[in-house]
Amino acid sequence: YDLVLHSMIDEVREELGRLEERFLLFGFSGGGQFAHRYFYLHPERLAAVSVGAPGTVTLLDDTEPWWHGVGNLERHFGTGVNLDAMRGVGVQTVIGELDAEPWDIDVPADSDLWSDRRNWAGRNRRERLDALRASLERHGIRVEHTVVPGIGHDGYAVLESVMRFFERWR
Repeated sequence: YDLVLHSMIDEVREELGRLEERFLLFGFSGGGQFAHRYFYLHPERLAAVSVGAPGTVTLLDDTEPWWHGVGNLERHFGTGVNLDAMRGVGVQTVIGELDAEPWDIDVPADSDLWSDRRNWAGRNRRERLDALRASLERHGIRVEHTVVPGIGHDGYAVLESVMRFFERWR
C-alpha cells in the first residue's frame, strides 16, 4: 500500500503541477498501523506523521522480526531503517483518554491470527501506543504524545489535536 500511496501522490503532483516533496501523514486505528510502518520504510518522504490509536504496533527493535520489530525489514521490503531520516520527521502519537478496551484488539488463542507474540506490546491500544513511543524515543526520535480527554476510540475526535500538531510542520 505504500506504493499505491506514492502513485496517488505522484498523480496529484502531476495534476496540480506543484506539491511539496515531503508530506504530512495521519492514520487512526488500522490507519495508525499503516502510518507508523510507512514511517519506518519512507521517512524521507514525510515532514510529519501522526499515529493514532493503532491496534497493533511494530516496535523499532532490530532484535525482533517483522512485524513485531524491524529486525529483518530489509529482507521483506528491500530497505532498512534510516534513523537519521526518521529523526528529521515530526512524530505525534495520539489516543483518546478512554481508549483502553482490549476487546477489539486482543487476539484469543483459538483464533487463526493468534501467535504467542500477537499481544506482546500491551493489553490495549494505550499500552501499545506507549510501547511504540518508548521504542522510538530509545532511538533518539522525539515524539509528541497527545491524550485527548474524555473520548474513546474515535478518530474524528482526535483531529483537532492532529491539525494543531501538523500546523507546526507545514
